[in-house]
Amino acid sequence: IVDKHQAPAIKYHQTLGVSSSPIPVDANLIWVDEYYQILTFIENSNLIEIHPDLSEIAQLLFTLGYRCGLRRMEALKLRIIDFQNGQKSHLIIRPHHERRLKTKNSQRLIPLYALLTEDELSRLERWKTKRVEQETNSSKSEYLFAIPSKNFDSVPQELVFPIIHTAMRTVTGDENLRYHHLRHS
Repeated sequence: IVDKHQAPAIKYHQTLGVSSSPIPVDANLIWVDEYYQILTFIENSNLIEIHPDLSEIAQLLFTLGYRCGLRRMEALKLRIIDFQNGQKSHLIIRPHHERRLKTKNSQRLIPLYALLTEDELSRLERWKTKRVEQETNSSKSEYLFAIPSKNFDSVPQELVFPIIHTAMRTVTGDENLRYHHLRHS
């Protein structure tokens, strides 16, 4: 802003105090165009060979990490009942028997209608509909990201997160990126 728009520079000592100065932040960011490229990379990956639903799950997990800032286990262990869809769709992030939260403040209500695009929300709603139908037809998993035909009550993190990490690292060229960095974006 100083160089491009001739705005006055911040006087750090006056504004932030004598002991303050800018310090580097360890925050790797993924830009929106990279987000879409990563989704395409996941879609075109070889996950379809393991099971066709795995690619869809990986894309949905990635979307929830990027758009909603969910942590790994918050996303992976979402239950079907945690996704409340309707006119103002939202996710309920709360502890349950299979998942603790990092802190008490981690319990929250996430307004999907405000954070996801219409297409992303529709995709998530279609996935929930599919899971509800599976449960109606005798499956036993309460989790949103399950593949009953593979006996995955919840998709194993060691199966899904490596492809998300590979996609993120390949598209951005940043070998240090992990799912947690989506929270920064």
